[in-house]
Amino acid sequence: MSDLLRDKVVLVTGSSRGLGKTIARRYLEEGARVIITSQQSDELDQAAEELKRASDQLRKVVADITDDSQAKKLVDSAIQEFGQIDILINNAGVFKGGEIDQMDVKDFELTFNVNVKGAFLVTRHAVAQMKKQKSGQIVNICSIGSKLGMEKLSAYCASKAALARFGDSLKAELKPYNIRVTNVMPHAMNTMGKNIDPDSDDRRKMIEPDDVADAIIAITSAEDYVQYQDITIFPKSTKLTKTEE
Repeated sequence: MSDLLRDKVVLVTGSSRGLGKTIARRYLEEGARVIITSQQSDELDQAAEELKRASDQLRKVVADITDDSQAKKLVDSAIQEFGQIDILINNAGVFKGGEIDQMDVKDFELTFNVNVKGAFLVTRHAVAQMKKQKSGQIVNICSIGSKLGMEKLSAYCASKAALARFGDSLKAELKPYNIRVTNVMPHAMNTMGKNIDPDSDDRRKMIEPDDVADAIIAITSAEDYVQYQDITIFPKSTKLTKTEE
């Protein structure tokens, strides 16, 4: 643990399970003050109980981030509780797949509402506070799918690409306010916490949530003069060139 993140206020969306909960735990372990949020109150309560083992500097807010009034209430709650927002992690996401002619329109709409609109709404309210502070950091969890089209994941990949371009636009827009924006593109993750044989093909094709959290902690604890661009995280087994065996 370093002191670089101690007492920083971190808001992590989609943090009742999986990657979001892991990120929240890691920040708590670094001494940060963390706000977790989810639309599912039962899951959020359970996550809060687990995370408080790391630190009691934790607050939970039930919110549907696709609703502007609830997104604003979420940010306002964080400011009221801790007085500021130093870091926003746009992690909330919906993963819906299927062949294009079989996909339900409601699933497509839900994917974009959560993955893009939700991030937009929370970010706009958080940025208003960050501008007052003249500092802040935003990390968008965009997925490798934001760079590469993947079979039967057209809606998901398109939504993550939209989130990445949203982040790219904000990098330039918010730079004068000393607000840094970074897009993180993880490869396939073992977000279900499965006990996978470390020597299996499945394990070699996946990374763990803590691997991604490592990168996010490094990004947000960097000195003010350091700006990370897109960060892609993948397992060592991934072929990086066509000639690689």
